[in-house]
Amino acid sequence: MVRWNAGTEHVKTQRQTLSPAGPKIEIQKSSGPDTVSAQHSILDNRYSITKENTMRFMMIMFPKEYENAKPGWAPDLKSMEAMGKYNEELGKAGVLLALDGLTPPATMSARVTFKSGKSKVTDGPFTEAKEVVGGYWIIQVKSREEALEWASRIPGKDNEMVEVRRMFDMTDFDPETQKYIQKKFGDDVAAEMRL
Repeated sequence: MVRWNAGTEHVKTQRQTLSPAGPKIEIQKSSGPDTVSAQHSILDNRYSITKENTMRFMMIMFPKEYENAKPGWAPDLKSMEAMGKYNEELGKAGVLLALDGLTPPATMSARVTFKSGKSKVTDGPFTEAKEVVGGYWIIQVKSREEALEWASRIPGKDNEMVEVRRMFDMTDFDPETQKYIQKKFGDDVAAEMRL
């Protein structure tokens, strides 16, 4: 589910799920608080994409406007529509596993750092932040080149960046570690890592 709030009057909610027949899109409008939140996952074990010889990649978005965004900032409707269209293309192509958008660091952010076995919480915003993650997609494709092709189609603005990184799969581990993962975490986790 993706929730955006472009102001105090309207919240736009988009639901997308995988079904045997393909993605299902449902748009609803309602009133709501002046917040920005995003949650979207279309990975469902009943309908997960099972392809041989595929790899999972995470595409990580670094929007420039997040660096100096004030608390409560939200993307404009035009940007949301362009990104929604791109997300639909990923879903229709059957490569999208999950995606999510993040609020800028000025909106309820914190960092947890670790030293000598102890954690320390520091509240944001963080003035020294130069590259701020704005969201991500997880896609399952046949090659690095296909992942880069999808990343190049993201409707980014000038000077924005998307980092494309392959996710671990079982073949990255030696046979003994693979057996341990399967024994410790079960067949479902092992199968997920084989995608």
